[in-house]
Amino acid sequence: MKQCRAIPVVRSVVVLGLVSAGLSRSAISQTPQAEEPAGTSSSHDNVLAAALFAPMLPDAPGYSSTTQTSTKTVAVRHKVETTISLGGSPQLTATRIENVETGGFITQSLHPSPNIVTTFRQSFRPWLGYSVNVGYTRASEHNTNDAGSTSAGTSANFYVPNNVWELSLSHVAQLHLTHRLTAFTDEGAGFMAFQPAKRGSTTTIPTGGCCTVVGTNFRPLIVFGTGVDYHFNPQWALRAEYRGLLYKYPDYGAGLPKLTTITSEPTVSLTYTFGKRTYKF
Repeated sequence: MKQCRAIPVVRSVVVLGLVSAGLSRSAISQTPQAEEPAGTSSSHDNVLAAALFAPMLPDAPGYSSTTQTSTKTVAVRHKVETTISLGGSPQLTATRIENVETGGFITQSLHPSPNIVTTFRQSFRPWLGYSVNVGYTRASEHNTNDAGSTSAGTSANFYVPNNVWELSLSHVAQLHLTHRLTAFTDEGAGFMAFQPAKRGSTTTIPTGGCCTVVGTNFRPLIVFGTGVDYHFNPQWALRAEYRGLLYKYPDYGAGLPKLTTITSEPTVSLTYTFGKRTYKF
């Protein structure tokens, strides 16, 4: 308020100064001197008046009748993206063959079967995220030891039905290609659990008295994959990905060979995103 009351007084002083300057200019102009271009005197006065009055005008640049506050630049925090998905895939495991010292060979395989997998995922940065994966399938492991089909049901050629579980933790890196398409890769580790399917958690391997399957076999696991998410809207998306599982076959505590294999799971999942996405549709 004090600043606003002082403005008329300052204006009066400035006007008197300009009048005095004008009289002085008139007196000086009567003396012989070089001729100035037309409009120079008026332009000088206008510039002087503008320089004096501009800071006092309420709408002038650099002046505000209200209290001015300093503006600080605040870093934008990346929103955490949280999703959960449920999908299905065929379980396709490579058959492993290995020669033995006797000149024959052994094989291990896991029969193809339908597989389900659910994933909980959080992404903190495009390159920093994690996922927790839980998978299940029911499949039979097939073991042979230098034997043909005529020896089926013996220790040289037998099947073990299993409930197969997967639990793994993966690092996730993702990139939003468009507002609807997101690409990602993941790699991590976990374990596979081979649980014999028969009641009582025990299954006898037909060997003529060789050995018995007892309990559940656990195998360390390396998981890797890549895929894309197609977003229908900010919450729902369809995920298509390839998942690879690297591990060793179980031996069921019976001294069977533990050959390394890879299970391939081309998976399609329905994905739900919690909250709002980091970009608009």
